[in-house]
Formats: sequence, structure tokens, C-alpha cells
Amino acid sequence: MGFLEVVIVRLLLWVALPLALLVLAIGPKRVGGWLRGFWGWLWNKRQEPEAILTQVVRAHEKHIEALRTALARSEAAERDIIRNVRKSDEIITALQEEALQDPSGTARHPELPGTARSAASARHRRPPPAAPA
Repeated sequence: MGFLEVVIVRLLLWVALPLALLVLAIGPKRVGGWLRGFWGWLWNKRQEPEAILTQVVRAHEKHIEALRTALARSEAAERDIIRNVRKSDEIITALQEEALQDPSGTARHPELPGTARSAASARHRRPPPAAPA
């Protein structure tokens, strides 16, 4: 191999391959954006103040829209939480009322399946009350 071929092979192995791995690790889209920004910074002329202000305004509008979206999501989550808390309070109240009305624990709540024992299983576990003598 000639001198030039050895230099090209070493450049490929020691420069191009690590750069390619670095681009893959960081992300090709992100690296491409960096290169476009650097190229624009290197070759573009001075921008007019109006163009700079327009870019800043557009960026702020995007941020405001993102904040509005996040606010809408958080409000929806808050409504769901409040609705679920109210529903839980109603269920707790209903269960407490049932417990006070039926001290044997055999009542079933329609919204909470399987939370209370059925009357048949309760009878099998407890002995029948003794008859008064």
C-alpha cells in the first residue's frame, strides 16, 4: 500500500468512524440542526432587527401555545380528580349507611362488587343464634 492509501485508511478508522458513532449516539436530526445553525452563522450576513424580532415573537407564540396545552391538560386532570373524589365520598357515605343499617355485614353495594360477603357465605361461617331457653 502506498503512503496516501495508508493515510486515507487511518483517517477513516480514527476520525470518520468515531464521528459517525458520535452522530448516532447524539442523534442525526440534532447534529444536522447544529450543522445547519453553524453553517448559517458562518455564512449569513447581519440580520435586520425586524427579522430578529419576528423570530423571537414566533418562538414566544410557540411557547405560549405549549403552555395553553399544558394548562388544558392540567385542568382536565383536576376535573377528573374532583369527580373521582366526589364519587368516592358518595360511595363511602353509602357504605357507612349500609353498615349502620345492616350490622351483620351481609349487604352488597352495587358499585363495589365483591366487597361484602353474601348472606349464604355469612351463614356458613357463623353459627346460628341460640334459641332462648
